[in-house]
Amino acid sequence: MKTINKNLYKIQDSDRKNAQDKNWNNTKNTYIGNLSEIAACNYLNIKWPASDGPTDITDDYGTRYQVKSTQEGFKKKRYWLEQKAAKQFDRYIFVVIDEEERFAKIEMDTIKQIPHLNSHSHKQLEAIVRK
Repeated sequence: MKTINKNLYKIQDSDRKNAQDKNWNNTKNTYIGNLSEIAACNYLNIKWPASDGPTDITDDYGTRYQVKSTQEGFKKKRYWLEQKAAKQFDRYIFVVIDEEERFAKIEMDTIKQIPHLNSHSHKQLEAIVRK
């Protein structure tokens, strides 16, 4: 991916190919998730591991990241659900892919998960700044 700024990345053909190659169930959601993980790895300056476990990315310091993704058109309709299983990650990165799949935007990098775009009023959230 080509970096536009610290939160915006231009998706390259090689990223599309990698995302499709690791599309284990051949669905659009998995493909978009893979593109989002690739963008998150660029944001963290690490190589994409293409993991299939609950922890999408682990950085060089052992911090485990869960990457949540959606496309722009679904941003107002789709929401991220709370994890029911034991939490196996330390941080969340939220990524939005544009409808043409040309850009990936890191929306947020947090310690606590926001389960819904409009239902976080009574949640304690800690937004953090990238290192």
